[in-house]
Amino acid sequence: MLGNVVSENSIEIIHGVNHLDTFNEKSHAKSANRNSQWFAEIFALIPKNSKAALQYDGNCLKAWLTKNPKQILNSDIENNEDVLKKYFSEMIYSDLKRATIVRHKASVKTLLKVMALANPLMESSLFNDWLMAALNKKPSTQKQAEGMDHKSLSKINDKLSNNCPLDLRNKLIFNIAFDALLRASEICDIKVEHIDFNTETVFIPSSKTDQAGKGEYLYLSGTTMSLIKLWLSLLETETGYLLRSLSPKKHIRKVPLRYRTVLDAFRSASILAGKAYGFFTGHSGRVGGAITLAESGASLFDIQRAGRWANAAMPVVYTKKASAKLTGMGKISRQLGR
Repeated sequence: MLGNVVSENSIEIIHGVNHLDTFNEKSHAKSANRNSQWFAEIFALIPKNSKAALQYDGNCLKAWLTKNPKQILNSDIENNEDVLKKYFSEMIYSDLKRATIVRHKASVKTLLKVMALANPLMESSLFNDWLMAALNKKPSTQKQAEGMDHKSLSKINDKLSNNCPLDLRNKLIFNIAFDALLRASEICDIKVEHIDFNTETVFIPSSKTDQAGKGEYLYLSGTTMSLIKLWLSLLETETGYLLRSLSPKKHIRKVPLRYRTVLDAFRSASILAGKAYGFFTGHSGRVGGAITLAESGASLFDIQRAGRWANAAMPVVYTKKASAKLTGMGKISRQLGR
């Protein structure tokens, strides 16, 4: 959870908030505690990445307030405008990327709402105008995840053994992520029941862009399906999570794979592909799948649909390098034999 930031004692954690004369303490405490109870249920249902981001951002806000004891968040909107202006100004003039600050903005907005404090991000259009203008002065370009394309994946597959549970499990992680363009958190949630060998698909019940929870059937290649069959022969059950945690002696446990394990697997696989450790990240299979689709001539719409993106913005970003080679002078140069 969010530690003490949104616990029942959240009013005591934020400096001075339980000593204010501007509102009735008991009334505010009741409201904040009620909000915290609601939020605890919401927090349990949101994606793992969103949980981690909110935890981290909440702890950053708490640490900053502790470091700056004169900066007190309370029920006064003008006071909170001044406090948050200082908070965000420091981030804007730091080395933090714009996208990270925008994420912090969303988290702070949520935390203030939970703690029933004055919320400039919801109540002050001028504060939001200032923050947007200040953010526009900061470059928005951010480094995208490197793609584990089909060439890199083939190298990795050749170097991992099907006879070693750790190697086999990691091969499954990479191949499923590539075929279905999955996020790391989605890989962890796959269950045996979600695999259909007749249609060669995996069912994803919900995702970041599937707010209605309708689910989606995604294609898995023959290579991946063969790896799944090998893996299932090692499991003692035909139900539950597909990918599991391993013991120190590489025995398959009943507990599901952790998100951090998926990230570590991708980072380690970088070396197998001839890259530096950490070159690949948890999004690399997803990005690699998009790049491979682009290089194979798939339309932007097909790539967007395969990755279940809400719009074409991210597919455009992920396939930018491939598009440079496939269009314009890249296309003409190949025709001219240059």
